[in-house]
Amino acid sequence: MSSDSYVMSISIFCENRKTFYILDGYKYNSEFPLKWALNHLSKPYEDASGNIFINGSGPSDCENCREYGSENGIFREYCSTCQMCIYDGKRYIPKFTSRSEDIAEEMPYNSDMEIDEEEDEYLRKEREEAREEEKLAIRMDKFISRRDF
Repeated sequence: MSSDSYVMSISIFCENRKTFYILDGYKYNSEFPLKWALNHLSKPYEDASGNIFINGSGPSDCENCREYGSENGIFREYCSTCQMCIYDGKRYIPKFTSRSEDIAEEMPYNSDMEIDEEEDEYLRKEREEAREEEKLAIRMDKFISRRDF
């Protein structure tokens, strides 16, 4: 293991048939990508008076994410403001996102759009990571279904 590598252990909990993990004091749906939970982004913005603010995302930094992105106290998705203003619609989970149609309308995709090679490689890696995360979620669901909580 290289000097910049480390091992992390996350416990998965089950409460009222909902599985989640806890990170920095917040409950995250077990299907919310750990990679995202460890890396909530923020974006500076300027108000009409010229004051600069930092708009953070995720349950720790965004009240809308805490309120609208959570269900029964378990965070499962970013609010639509963070989706559009910070992540450009790239961090949503269709299974949970009731607003995915709104995001798709605001971020139109045309199959004729040119995608440069670097962006294509990025999208390919994102799809591969999503598949791996889906496989992990399926394994976790199977494991949890075999246990009585």
